[in-house]
Amino acid sequence: MPSLSQRARLAVLLVYIGLLFVACKIALGAWIPPTSAKGLWFYSGLASLLLGSLLVSPFFTKPADAISYAVAGLVGLLAVNLWPLPTTALFDRIAWSVTAVYAGSVCLSGIVSIGFKDSSSGALRKISGALYAYCDIFGGPRSLFSVIFLFALVVFHRDAPREFVTIGIAWALVVGLHPLESLGELIRRWLDIWSVKEPTEVLGEVIARQTPRVVLIRQTTKDQVPFGSIVLLPSISGTWTLALSLDYVGWVTCSPKTSPTKM
Repeated sequence: MPSLSQRARLAVLLVYIGLLFVACKIALGAWIPPTSAKGLWFYSGLASLLLGSLLVSPFFTKPADAISYAVAGLVGLLAVNLWPLPTTALFDRIAWSVTAVYAGSVCLSGIVSIGFKDSSSGALRKISGALYAYCDIFGGPRSLFSVIFLFALVVFHRDAPREFVTIGIAWALVVGLHPLESLGELIRRWLDIWSVKEPTEVLGEVIARQTPRVVLIRQTTKDQVPFGSIVLLPSISGTWTLALSLDYVGWVTCSPKTSPTKM
């Protein structure tokens, strides 16, 4: 996650990779997964971690990146092509085909998006933009390799309860839920809330927030706040943030014999 430092993301990545090896040991009885169809789930999860938000692409997926992810996924699927095998069930063949079509659609969308990006036609540029959005949402490594991971889980491990449950839990923890990032974000926000002491003197209350990052405060004290003074303000999320005093705007009270003075 972008809120975690690079070092923290690397530590989380190593923990998740370790969990994959542990799941492999529990499910298959070996630390190193096989290179056959039984190991497709492991390599899909590993690719999702190495190419995903923890290390390589934390913010968005470009069409060129989506193409490379889709090609890698298609290579893995072709290595376990089920159609030539006469004993393969129809459900397994359909599951393979749906997964391959999904990866192929990401690859084709990336190619068309890049090809029409600088087109002189407004309609083609809109198509390019629409396919760019498709690649960004459905072409990321987490989405793409999750689908391949689940395909491998259902097709190759559904008849072995220990393998199915163990690998399913590994997918939920490593690829699906990402609990360590969520826990790290929660701890960070807690520290932001509790590490800052309450201000010794309350100047007033926030009455409005404007753009760009301007906050209006109704002052309840009579002390003058000099220009450039550092004050603590509560953000929308509830954490404290630093701000600079800029100016006074408003009208002061006055006696009936004098005119109002703008501050």
